Amino acid sequence: MSTTEHPDPYMVLGVPRTATSADITRAYRALLRATHPDTRDPTASADPGPALAQALDAYALLHDPDRRTAYDHQHPTRPPATTGATFRPRRQPPIQAGPVHWTPNPRP
Repeated sequence: MSTTEHPDPYMVLGVPRTATSADITRAYRALLRATHPDTRDPTASADPGPALAQALDAYALLHDPDRRTAYDHQHPTRPPATTGATFRPRRQPPIQAGPVHWTPNPRP
């Protein structure tokens, strides 16, 4: 399973990487009901093929503990990139000062 052909199985099923086997099964069944031709809304698009195939592939991968562990080792999560300190503008500065006027002192 290559990442260029298939999206992240966790994203396909809508579960976090810490999801239990029961959570994965629950999400798979809900997605299957929404995309399977026999149970989906008749007014939906005619071809559920890609979404249904992705759901089947994602469940097959994540339901098997050995395959899931291998996938997690091959695709580790990365913390979001940060550029340093987070800038948070304040609504009002803690000290306010009026305009400053400078007048030079004459030298003797």
